[in-house]
Amino acid sequence: MNDSPIKYPALLSQRVGEDERAYALHSRVTSIGSLEENEVCLEGAEPHHLCILYNMGVHHIKKLSPKALVKVNGKELKGEVRLTHQDKVTLEGWSLSYLEKPLGKDEDLPKSKVLLNSPVQFYQEILQAFKQVMMEDSLDKVFQKLIITVARVIKCDGVNLVQEKMGLLDSLAVFPETASGKRFSRSAIEAAKEMDQTVLLTKVNLDSLPLSESVMFNDIQSVLCSPLLSEGGEALGFLYMDRLSGHPSFTEKDRELFDSLRDVFSILIFNAKQKEQQKDTIKTLQSNKGKGFSQPLCEDEGMRLLYVEAKKLASTEISILINGETGTGKEVLSKYIHSISPRKEEKFIAVNCGAISETLIENELFGHEKGAFTGADQQKIGILESVGAGTLLLDEVGELPLELQVKLLRVLQEGEIRRVGGTELIKVNFRLLSATNRNLEDEVEKGRFRSDLFYRLNVVVLTLPPLRERKKDVIVLSKYFINSYSAQYGLTGKVLGKQAEKQMLSYAWPGNIRELENKIHKAVIVGTSQTIKPEDIGLQLDAPSPVLYSGDASGNLKAVREAAEKQCIENGLEEYSGNISFTAKQLEVDRKVLTRLIEKLGIDVKKYR
Repeated sequence: MNDSPIKYPALLSQRVGEDERAYALHSRVTSIGSLEENEVCLEGAEPHHLCILYNMGVHHIKKLSPKALVKVNGKELKGEVRLTHQDKVTLEGWSLSYLEKPLGKDEDLPKSKVLLNSPVQFYQEILQAFKQVMMEDSLDKVFQKLIITVARVIKCDGVNLVQEKMGLLDSLAVFPETASGKRFSRSAIEAAKEMDQTVLLTKVNLDSLPLSESVMFNDIQSVLCSPLLSEGGEALGFLYMDRLSGHPSFTEKDRELFDSLRDVFSILIFNAKQKEQQKDTIKTLQSNKGKGFSQPLCEDEGMRLLYVEAKKLASTEISILINGETGTGKEVLSKYIHSISPRKEEKFIAVNCGAISETLIENELFGHEKGAFTGADQQKIGILESVGAGTLLLDEVGELPLELQVKLLRVLQEGEIRRVGGTELIKVNFRLLSATNRNLEDEVEKGRFRSDLFYRLNVVVLTLPPLRERKKDVIVLSKYFINSYSAQYGLTGKVLGKQAEKQMLSYAWPGNIRELENKIHKAVIVGTSQTIKPEDIGLQLDAPSPVLYSGDASGNLKAVREAAEKQCIENGLEEYSGNISFTAKQLEVDRKVLTRLIEKLGIDVKKYR
């Protein structure tokens, strides 16, 4: 067999005494014969011996030559027969095995046919597909397996997993390959997007829409299209399937069948994307370890936007003030800005203004001349001078004494310093970044911070959100710290347990990333098993308060009930960004019931999206 991974569905061919060879069945027609023009070339067979046809989600086998002898599972092939997983086809010294998925450990060829003609068999097929998907690390393989399963169980001629980027539609996966990455109706996708539900279009519906070149060229008979959304309402893409002319249109039963699956598909795709994104982030972080800066985490959308802005500012010399609670990563962000700036080859020095006493901080920043004060027996170069053409971060700049604030302002205005006890003015050329966990405007009003220095530093403000508002980052950060500290102490295989993960997502993290790192550091050391448990981390969780109706309870019962229902629905829509399906799940009501309530109560869903 060739060394490349097999793409399923596949055909394995083997001649007596020779190795197996795998062929991916991703075309509508796969011809088999002795001529080289065939997709599968078998020496000794008829020039055009047989073919495998993809039709309505399944593969059929058909002879092309009347003289050809073909057997399927030992029975002579007459006419056209549907192929099922593990069917064995024999001809002219060749053995062909049809596989829809990899063989299990205990599976042998051939096996009896199992058709999807009962609910039990149907859901067994779906569960088997999900098990395979959960084992996959590759996002592309996840997508491909999902759409092949959809094609088989809903019986369609083509499936596209479509993603929208920058207003353009593109295929993430397609089956079969001859369905083409561009074979989808934009009008159908726009309708599914607008209605936020699966749409079913027949030939009559398609003819009434703006004419699509792909619809006309492929003679599409019917379309099913559905938006795939994450729990937070994030658009993951669209699942699009069609049937061609000559085949029956999709029915309401087909639509209901897909509706029972699409949320599960959404979750699987979302989890696969998260898993791949986390792996990439951790890999980047670990590859940058020891290079003088850490690549900032960007799983949270707010953080992504923050780093986009930081990247733009990095190439300039503009003053940046970084706000954020203690432990949110202000120094990490500063190092990132320096690492992609024109000064990246120069020094980066961070000074915590709150960690140095008032009597020493001036000496640390400006340096001194020999004999400047008792004990100054030699010259000292201060940080403002030694940083050279690099970047200086004044962390907790709000802690600077007022007298030193005046001197710092002069340095920024004139670009020169004077050492303590010296008379010579020395030119400096550093870039200043400042950070604080205080509200400097309040400090200015209270007279504890100079307004002129504040306006000098406060040209552009980047505000780091606390970790409790970055739930997406909690787990990826945890896994990164687990890997880092495990490697440091020579431990292998440490993983974060599900219960610990659940607690961490519920915790408020008052100490932010610094607290998270310390908790994980301790857990890696004290944990007695490979799985990190809640007791290893030791979080103190407060009991959640129940959410109660907070409106006016006076008046008749009907009015109060409707007001409570409206508040409850609006809370759900806000939490899930206007996604009706996920809101219905949260409220434990049928989606159609929720839709009727939304219309009845006059709730505007669009304002939550």
